[in-house]
Amino acid sequence: MNDALEKPLPHNAEAEQAILGGIILNNDLLDQAAQLLTKTDFYAPTNQRVFAAMLLLADAKKPIDPLLIAEELKSDGLLESVGGVTAISNLTYGCPHFANIREYVQLVKECAEARNLIKVCNSTIADLMDDYRNAPRLENRLVTLAQARERSEERRVGKECRSRWS
Repeated sequence: MNDALEKPLPHNAEAEQAILGGIILNNDLLDQAAQLLTKTDFYAPTNQRVFAAMLLLADAKKPIDPLLIAEELKSDGLLESVGGVTAISNLTYGCPHFANIREYVQLVKECAEARNLIKVCNSTIADLMDDYRNAPRLENRLVTLAQARERSEERRVGKECRSRWS
């Protein structure tokens, strides 16, 4: 059996937990995460749901804490799917107070980009197997993905520069 087929998709569970736990301990850290990450950048569906709830709380100008995250998830019928209030509280377990989570955010973003590339490549291979004459059109998928990543990197660097000088 091919080892590549047996490996999980790239992810960093510890970095995801550090980001979410860090935000619970210091709500100001959400800005650092939200600059680069969307909920789908998190590998674990439970972490996706918690991050989405954190964003909703921030938009409503509410504090981000385990109980309010739980209430937000409960209103959407998702609380049990993340393991309840205890699981949300456990995100902070062993998590030191951070002043900066940019490195963790970058790790999660890199894993998300790798997963996206894997999905595009797998889809492209499957489509080529169905009809090899589509190769030029399918090649454009990879070019488009590379261009999108380049634009994303330019935006990230621009945001970092603006935040340092503001």
